[in-house]
Amino acid sequence: MPGAHPPPALELTATVAERDFTASLSIAPGETVAVLGPNGAGKSTLLGLLAGLVRPTSGRAVLGADVLFDLPPAAPADGAEHTQDARLPAAGNRVSRGHSAPGAVGRRTWTPPHERGVTLLAQEALLFPHLTVRQNVEFGPRSRGASRAAARAAGERWLAEVDALSLAERRPAQLSGGQAQRIALARALASEPRLLLLDEPMAALDVHVRPALRRMLRDVLADRTAVIVTHDVLDALVLADRVIVIADGRIRADGPTRAVLERPTDPFTAELASLNLVTGTAVASRAAGREDAVVDAVELSDGRRLPVAARAAGPADAVTDAVELPDGRRLPVAPTALPPGARVGVAIPPAALRIVTDAKPAAPGQVDAIIRDLEPRGDLVRVRTDLLFVDLAPAVVADLDLLPDARIRLHYDPAAAVAYPLP
Repeated sequence: MPGAHPPPALELTATVAERDFTASLSIAPGETVAVLGPNGAGKSTLLGLLAGLVRPTSGRAVLGADVLFDLPPAAPADGAEHTQDARLPAAGNRVSRGHSAPGAVGRRTWTPPHERGVTLLAQEALLFPHLTVRQNVEFGPRSRGASRAAARAAGERWLAEVDALSLAERRPAQLSGGQAQRIALARALASEPRLLLLDEPMAALDVHVRPALRRMLRDVLADRTAVIVTHDVLDALVLADRVIVIADGRIRADGPTRAVLERPTDPFTAELASLNLVTGTAVASRAAGREDAVVDAVELSDGRRLPVAARAAGPADAVTDAVELPDGRRLPVAPTALPPGARVGVAIPPAALRIVTDAKPAAPGQVDAIIRDLEPRGDLVRVRTDLLFVDLAPAVVADLDLLPDARIRLHYDPAAAVAYPLP
């Protein structure tokens, strides 16, 4: 139909009861989605569901026109609660595609991992040690029935894509960590997956190797439907069109990468993005309703006020902070106005903060705080207070004699404090 939009490449809704995991997401064709979250949040569970290594208690997933699984909730027997192991089912319990299982409500469909067109690239390269690099990359096409010539052509193509043709005749034991990971990626792509899953592909690499692999990934992931789990916000910014934040088995944030990471709505996302997140109530400097009214401060629950970048005040029903795309998704945008009294978040980069040492009364952009702890972070020390954190050189921390429970005064430029409505 003219003007119709193609369906999303992936639709998933699933619950894994024993892991207290529930998620619903949609991924468009050619979209790369980064998944962020703390350890144990459910990131690996999500990848396992897509790859077929974890079986949900109930749910449905569709990739293109193919059903990966469709498992309606099972009917409890004699009023007892029904539980199901989230691991891949044993042979005696496996539900084949298109067949119903005893006790199931409706048709239960399960596509085994090798028939999904989904490839999972793990943290470790896991190359076949007895095969050469070329043979490793050709393995995928050959296992799908490709001729020797076709598999050879695919191997040549993907080794060239990852800049590794010169390594073709080596064995895995002769490769560095970065080289092995590039070969693993070439092997994954040579199987022509419809969905590529990457589980922290750079976690096992040295820091100096990661930038080159990140650039290479950016090139090969272009226009490819992919999900990448990472703890590194730089990976998300460089590689992903969209970010999903998972915590406690639930999706907490979902949106365009920069919108999610530059305007966080929860403490974990703010920590990932290395931003201070403060929540409060928008305050107008002039009476609401006047044309020249502006919101230029946020009042905290304890009565303190933080100056923020000035924004025109406007009624709640006139503020636009998202636009709806033709496919129904909502794209967050920076609102042009803020309603006084609205609940807002304020994002302040730690680099915008400094410690004031004079004893003069607090001026605009200054706030009194109490140090809670000091945390080494590489070459810097993160000084956390009851309100904001600031990153300082160790010498500065020593010179200022900063200790827990000490009272300090922080200063920042209000223009660096961005306020935005919270959902």
